Amino acid sequence: SRGLLLDIASDLPNRLKEAGFIDINVVEARDVPLGGWVGKEGCERRDNFPGVFRQMKTHILRIGGLGIDDSEAALDEM
Repeated sequence: SRGLLLDIASDLPNRLKEAGFIDINVVEARDVPLGGWVGKEGCERRDNFPGVFRQMKTHILRIGGLGIDDSEAALDEM
């Protein structure tokens, strides 16, 4: 709902091809369930997720925002 690319892992091979990369191989794909329906671990993952994005903010901005946003203030509001 905030415009985050939560499924970036599934979209990344296509983005890499569009950027000119060749010989892209997906080694493993995993779903990481988040939320109360998964139990305590799902709740912990859900609660940790915003912190992951905050820690990656500088790197996300450095490469153009990944379609999220290109301003530090907008990422801070998430």
